[in-house]
Amino acid sequence: MIITGRSKVISFEHHDIEEQDLSSLYIPDSFCFINSHLTKIGKTVYYYKSATTKSMINELIGSYLAKRIGLDSVDYEIGRRESDKALFALSKVFYEEGYQYQYADQFIKDREHKNCFNMLGNPMKLMLPCYYHLKTLRLYRGTPFYDSCMKLIAVDLKMAQHDRHRKNIQIKIDSIGTIDLAPIYDYGRAYSVNFDLAYANPFAFIRYTEASLDLLFRRYPELRDYVFFLSKITMEEILSAIEEEKKLHFTSQEKKEYCIEQQNIDSLMDKVRVKRYI
Repeated sequence: MIITGRSKVISFEHHDIEEQDLSSLYIPDSFCFINSHLTKIGKTVYYYKSATTKSMINELIGSYLAKRIGLDSVDYEIGRRESDKALFALSKVFYEEGYQYQYADQFIKDREHKNCFNMLGNPMKLMLPCYYHLKTLRLYRGTPFYDSCMKLIAVDLKMAQHDRHRKNIQIKIDSIGTIDLAPIYDYGRAYSVNFDLAYANPFAFIRYTEASLDLLFRRYPELRDYVFFLSKITMEEILSAIEEEKKLHFTSQEKKEYCIEQQNIDSLMDKVRVKRYI
């Protein structure tokens, strides 16, 4: 990733956030630990995390795909520390006044006695890792929450995301109890179909039980349609759009590696015979 003088990069040195700035961010008490990862740049407060070149590219790709499919997501910016030029992924704090926020695992635990949701236990139950019990999720069909979940799974499948663990999904609930996903974040560990951490890697699941995802597409046509929509977006298109938006350049080697990785992902998805249902 070649950064030039024209590139949209935010240079910064970390400064602790003042109390009056924190109070305006509506960060729930249960998430106050993120305060140590906040920095103020100009008049804007960002959450920052260190990034390698690959994880930074992955974050930018995830933001782009989410935007294309209409999924509420953080919009990652490239940060570079002035002192040592280290890369950081920057995102604006997304908490809003009037909403309750929970990690997916806490949200599920609070509702287990109602048999509403359950995390992945057995791959044969036709569930994708660390999302939701899709059989019960059908009860929410037609709601923004259901639609957001389908889009999230589709984006993660497109990227071979293997880090969508239960604390990389947040739920937001408004004052009248309407449920939806909070903006999605953390796309950094993606584009590696050979990573076998089954609890957070849909592709490990697919490789072992291809037929189960085949059935999943038939039961959840919305997911199938979103996967098909994203399959039409080529890696060349994605990288070109990011280059234009961020005013940077990817090396020929990076472009080659990402195109090969996307081809491997697409080849694996073809085994699930997605096109048979289009």
